[in-house]
Amino acid sequence: MHLYTVQSLSEPEKAFPALLTPRGFLPLRALGCDCEDMSAVIRSFSLPELKELALRAPSLPNNLFLASSDARILAPIPHPAQDIICVGLNYHEHIDETAHVEDFTHKEATVYFSKHADRVLGPGEAVPVYDFVDSLDYEVELGVILGSDIRAWTPSDPWPIFGYTVFNDLSARNLQFLHKQWFLGKVWTD
Repeated sequence: MHLYTVQSLSEPEKAFPALLTPRGFLPLRALGCDCEDMSAVIRSFSLPELKELALRAPSLPNNLFLASSDARILAPIPHPAQDIICVGLNYHEHIDETAHVEDFTHKEATVYFSKHADRVLGPGEAVPVYDFVDSLDYEVELGVILGSDIRAWTPSDPWPIFGYTVFNDLSARNLQFLHKQWFLGKVWTD
């Protein structure tokens, strides 16, 4: 099951959560999921409930579907309700390439940091340019979207992961390397 946040090219002011089907994007509201955005979908429905709703898609009339050519895909969650929690230096090649900054080869504790995002850029959107950033860098990351709190999760609990996405972790390296913490270099706004 592939869920997206999309907008119709004919009505670009309206973004909505949708299911990708062979006939195009089906707004989730056509399946009885009257949620304004993906965050509301995650709060209101479990994955098994959404999969059950998706089984109705083949029987729905064609006029409810938005052709892929008439849709613009946005970030899955364009306006996150919470900070994005990241794991830094999570593979050997990355640790090796940062050796000129700091030696992380013997670090035993995992490096966590947060990224605050008022708005997440979608596919094909231009990255803003700021005059105080002289070394913009990016890393392609796997995003794990949680459907529930995982602090006290046990294997007997429902699976807490709602889904996965791919995104770019943008960094202003000149700001990041000025400090021992990474927040300033990972988050900047107007």
